[in-house]
Amino acid sequence: MKASSGCVSKAVAVSLILSLPVTFLINFLGSASGLARAGIPLLIPVILILSPVGEELLFRGLLLGCLMRCIGRWPSILISSMVFALAHPLTLSLHSATSQTIFLVFAGALVLGLVAGYFRAFTSSLTPAIIAHSIFSLSGIITGAVVRLLA
Repeated sequence: MKASSGCVSKAVAVSLILSLPVTFLINFLGSASGLARAGIPLLIPVILILSPVGEELLFRGLLLGCLMRCIGRWPSILISSMVFALAHPLTLSLHSATSQTIFLVFAGALVLGLVAGYFRAFTSSLTPAIIAHSIFSLSGIITGAVVRLLA
């Protein structure tokens, strides 16, 4: 997983610019599940490290990598992003999430999938994708806390 410092800087900047409004909307308009509120300190390492690494290995490393060998970059990015986005609301449907929340999580995961897919496809590295994923997750935690404080 090689990446230049310029590439990492771009991943951080783009992720911050896109993730804060998306995650704020998810937290503001969506209904937070009990899972999101329970045990946040215990979930932080999972949310910020384990999930981004595991999901990026699966969706951008394996799936996107295989697709790019068969079809072009952009179709591969779109397909892998859709699969990634479809996988996220499924976990919410197990909890008492509203249809609006499920849609918002799908949209947010799609944006993240496109950003991470772009970085993976154009840098040949998973590092910027993992960083982008971690920033999206961190912004979800931060905007969730802000929304709860404002409520």
